[in-house]
Amino acid sequence: MSVWKPQKNILCLAVISVLLLSAWLSASASALQPGMPFSPTRSDLDDCHLYPIAVSTSSLEGIQIGDIIPDILNGSEHGNRGWLTWSGKMGEPTLIDSLTPPGNSETYINPKDPDDHVLSVGDWVRGRPGAGNSRGVRRALDRLKTVDIDLPVWDEASGHGGKIRYHVRDFIRVRIVDYHLPHENRISAIFLGYSCGSGTPTPTPTLTLTQTFSPTPIPTLTFTPSVTFTSTNSPTTTFTATHTSTSTVTPTFTVTPTFSPTATLTRTLTATFTPTRTSTQTFTPTATPTRTFTPTFTPTNSPTPTATPLPTNFALRFNPSAAPQFVLFPSASNLNFGLDMTIEFWIRTTSTYGGLPWYDAQWILDKDIEGEGRTDWAVVLRSGRIVFSNGGGVCCTDRPLYGVQPVNDGNWHHVAIVRNVSGGNGLTQLYIDGNLDTSSTLPPANLSNTLGLVIGVEYSTAPTGLSHALRGDLDDLRLWNVARTQSQIRADMVKLAIGNEPGLVGYWRFNEGNGQIAFDQTSYGVNGQLGSTLDPESADPAWILAPELYNGLPTPTPTSAVGPPVPLP
Repeated sequence: MSVWKPQKNILCLAVISVLLLSAWLSASASALQPGMPFSPTRSDLDDCHLYPIAVSTSSLEGIQIGDIIPDILNGSEHGNRGWLTWSGKMGEPTLIDSLTPPGNSETYINPKDPDDHVLSVGDWVRGRPGAGNSRGVRRALDRLKTVDIDLPVWDEASGHGGKIRYHVRDFIRVRIVDYHLPHENRISAIFLGYSCGSGTPTPTPTLTLTQTFSPTPIPTLTFTPSVTFTSTNSPTTTFTATHTSTSTVTPTFTVTPTFSPTATLTRTLTATFTPTRTSTQTFTPTATPTRTFTPTFTPTNSPTPTATPLPTNFALRFNPSAAPQFVLFPSASNLNFGLDMTIEFWIRTTSTYGGLPWYDAQWILDKDIEGEGRTDWAVVLRSGRIVFSNGGGVCCTDRPLYGVQPVNDGNWHHVAIVRNVSGGNGLTQLYIDGNLDTSSTLPPANLSNTLGLVIGVEYSTAPTGLSHALRGDLDDLRLWNVARTQSQIRADMVKLAIGNEPGLVGYWRFNEGNGQIAFDQTSYGVNGQLGSTLDPESADPAWILAPELYNGLPTPTPTSAVGPPVPLP
């Protein structure tokens, strides 16, 4: 029976080796359990500080952590720059409060579910039209340069103007590094990754391991009996044992990427055993484990670019039927200028109404106190021509400046009225499309008063006096407390102002396109209200598209050539 022991020993050694190798494999793979996802580090949901800046998915195309995003203020149309409002309130103070750390995103109201006050992926959030360039906004942005902030990323927009809505796809964390408002309407920031538990991965890969294990074959022994006869006729039985064993263990870990960038991990362990039975019954195991880790990153989940909307220009249309339509501005010290002044706007009308005296007309702008001898001013449309009224401050001293060139041909015309007291002793000039139409020296009294400003109707009779209500379109109103020169007027009349030019004390582009508020683009923030209430009513002028102010502006024909108009950005 001793002839069986070597084979038994070989078999036992092979089985023990396989068991030891399996145990080693299990221990070495304990840190990478098959099927266990490895998620990137994300910001804690409780550490999410949202601010009302809308980022388009197209702005993140090709952006990696640490890259500069050139512009994170991404609205869906020209009138919507990319500001958001959590609660639906559109005022500048609300925007400033929401931009001031730590923010107030807890005031969020889902426009599709008023009971939802937590902004999450898949929700909708309201947009806020207007540029937002007040001193308070800039101070808040300066403070945000010192902290990391979280912003919603949108992939779909619906509505226009004050009813714009953005669909939230993700949240990102950034650090603001620069901004240019309102001319470029651009905010630049460093991309720090995705945040607030949003579904889009950061560039750190998530790996899921799937283990494929091929069992080790147990060595087998093959016995070949043979009988040899000798001359003594004594049979001898010889057992020849042939042992062949090749054990190959190839555990393969296959990485299934759960998102891109994709990491492919190949981990191969190969153990080869070649037990050999010799006449001395020796066993020689050979084990060659090999571990290979080859990560490769292939970005395949870049956001689909979203087409950049073309610029859109809006204007206000005054077309009263049962009652005047108007815009009211509150009393504000910056609008109480009364010496040097410049008034600029674009108008399109076909109105022919007009009579005597000068105020039997359609009122365009009014800061007028009813009655003669008041320190006030007004601009009216009389028989298709512009008239500026200069109140003298004493009885019977109203001195109107009557325009000569008609502006009621149905085309857009630029109007500029300049009053020079400090350097011209009351010289008042009227420019139409950059050309001097008429001028006169009017009483140089201080016309300042604390009244509010109104567009579209006489202030003291609003909302009555339908015949004196403006009929026509108005756009791009600018008020200055300086007397501008003709060359300045010509240079700037076909370009959008920034809002911080010296002497510019009121600037309304009327580019909101919807809603009840016309936002002031200067730091003074004197916003206008359409109609007499914050609710839609017949006294509201209508928002209209006015692409003519981007293409085909009426070309001025000044006495000295200045070239064609520059399209507004």
